[in-house]
Amino acid sequence: MSATLPDSERQRLKALADEHLLDTLPEKNFDNLTRLAAFICGTPISLISLVDESRQWFKSRIGTEVEETPRDMAFCAHTILSTGELTVVPDATKDRRFASNPLVTDDPNIRFYAGAPLVTREGFALGSLCVIDRVPRMLTSQQLEALAILRDQVVREIELRRVAGGLQNAVRDRNDELGERNEEILQQAKILQSLTTRLMTAQDEERRRIARELHDSAGQLLVAASLNVEIVMNGLSTSSPVREAAECCRDLLRQLTAEVRTMSYLLHPPLLDESGLLSALTLYVQGIQDRSPLQVDLEIPEDLPRMNSRLELVLFRVIQECLTNIHRHSGSKTARIRLSPQSHMLLLQIEDDGKGIPPHRLHSINSQGSGVGMQGMRERVRQMGGHMNIHSDGLGTRVEFILPLTLAGENDEFEIKSRRRAPAEPDF
Repeated sequence: MSATLPDSERQRLKALADEHLLDTLPEKNFDNLTRLAAFICGTPISLISLVDESRQWFKSRIGTEVEETPRDMAFCAHTILSTGELTVVPDATKDRRFASNPLVTDDPNIRFYAGAPLVTREGFALGSLCVIDRVPRMLTSQQLEALAILRDQVVREIELRRVAGGLQNAVRDRNDELGERNEEILQQAKILQSLTTRLMTAQDEERRRIARELHDSAGQLLVAASLNVEIVMNGLSTSSPVREAAECCRDLLRQLTAEVRTMSYLLHPPLLDESGLLSALTLYVQGIQDRSPLQVDLEIPEDLPRMNSRLELVLFRVIQECLTNIHRHSGSKTARIRLSPQSHMLLLQIEDDGKGIPPHRLHSINSQGSGVGMQGMRERVRQMGGHMNIHSDGLGTRVEFILPLTLAGENDEFEIKSRRRAPAEPDF
């Protein structure tokens, strides 16, 4: 007996087409889930089935060489009518829906079937994860629960493909429609790393744009407003209450101007583009010391050459993040920054004399599983071909970064587009 159509069949077919899964090559991450379902349920056949307008096509199959069957013969066409419950057929010969089905009366002689619908967040059942046997049987409650859990993992894999679809398409185009995906973990790591790279690049560009807008536009408007207040003040007597209000406005404008300059500098220091890392860090460290009790010992060779602009930005950002962590979490009153060019490598060490990081927390950080800031530093360094190490005990913490040393002009997009005057020193 052919299954009826779902109520929203047109929308369901569109959702299936939008996933771009039909007629694609086998993928190891899906095959692993199918194999695991067959193992847990003890069945010779396991499938990830996608039901389109006229057929059911197997994205993954264990125990059969058949790639698809007509939809009017598909057990899974019945399963997708349920958007949550599993469909279990203990003996197909005794079920009026399937007793005369060619898949039952002929090869592969299906007797037992259990299928879990693959339901998207929008509520559309695209197909199922199913297990099949040639003899009547039942599954235990634990096996049914495991099948539902594996179904959820299949849905997550499909959702991951959707999120990374744009990037995957670009990768396929650049590599002449790659025919096979790499091993599951490696491929997913590449996707996430590429997305992170794009995000960080966009974030840095946006910081640079906002910083320049703050300095060039907002800053100039504040200066102009301050000058106008000065003009108003010059026309008022010293005892005038209006002059007192004007003086208050002038002081507030000066404070706001300093805060805007500080905000602009912290977003993206113009000295980093115009004068290089040494000048930018010197000014930044001075601001930290003026504003907080943290004293910073900055050891950078005075003859440090201009480096690749991306490398200079990475070094500035990781130093900024480390000093923020020291100030907020370590309890240390001192910090030491040492930057040492060594042959073709660059060693950056940042130390404090604080309370250190507890062993369990340090293990979590070193296993790349803790903290957005730490993950961000590690990812920035990784993008430059370097690596990060953290050493900590009760006497303090040392963070080391080792990166390839590339000078300005070496695989660099660095260009000083305008040699405008650097802004006044910010009030940190």
